Amino acid sequence: PQEEVADWVAVSNLGKKPLKVNIYATDAVNAPDGGFALLLANQQPKSVGSWITLQVKQYTVPVGKRLDIPFRMKIPANAEPGDHIGGIVASATELTTNAEGQQVNVERRVAARVYLRVDGPLQPVAEITAVDVRYDNPLQPFGGSEMTITYRVANLGNVRFSGTSRVQVKGPFGVRVGNSEQIDIPELLPDSEIRLTRTVSGVFPAGRLSAEVVVNAQSQTSGQLESLRRSQSLWAMPWLIVV
Repeated sequence: PQEEVADWVAVSNLGKKPLKVNIYATDAVNAPDGGFALLLANQQPKSVGSWITLQVKQYTVPVGKRLDIPFRMKIPANAEPGDHIGGIVASATELTTNAEGQQVNVERRVAARVYLRVDGPLQPVAEITAVDVRYDNPLQPFGGSEMTITYRVANLGNVRFSGTSRVQVKGPFGVRVGNSEQIDIPELLPDSEIRLTRTVSGVFPAGRLSAEVVVNAQSQTSGQLESLRRSQSLWAMPWLIVV
């Protein structure tokens, strides 16, 4: 906290005409699919994006040239410990014609990521916040049917993490009747949540079925975190056999 950092970001024009760009800083978020994303230009940053100062915010980059743009970042005294992630964006708007013949403004953005860690207690905390199960119970049970498992993984700590997950479907007495392949969890930023869905085929309606989600998260600070498990159950009767 209260430290000041000076750095620079480079913008290159690889096109065939001068490039007019707007430069600004903003905060990073996780997109719904877990990908790295940035706030829109009209959204106000509250973290690292608000700590960065650019003296000039609009440049024209000549063809085939690169501009090295300086910036300063001052960490406030009340900055919370942990990871603060954002980006410095170069935005170019171009008037173009769409498929219907209408003229529209198309904004293209590229960004350099900014990873900042503020000194203090680091707390990597991963949690499975929800598991939902849907099963299409077949009248003819032989060959099984599809079970769709939707679950949410949240980062409730103050450092980013990534990891893997797997879904297992178990029947009576813990007998496994289906499982998914290993699922990668992308880098999850603090105070973010990702929604994942997997479909397991060939699940026999063996009565009481349980879908268990296992998450193995790993942070740069603490390495491998404790495995997380959460399950959801439902009844799936083999009606033809019962009748």
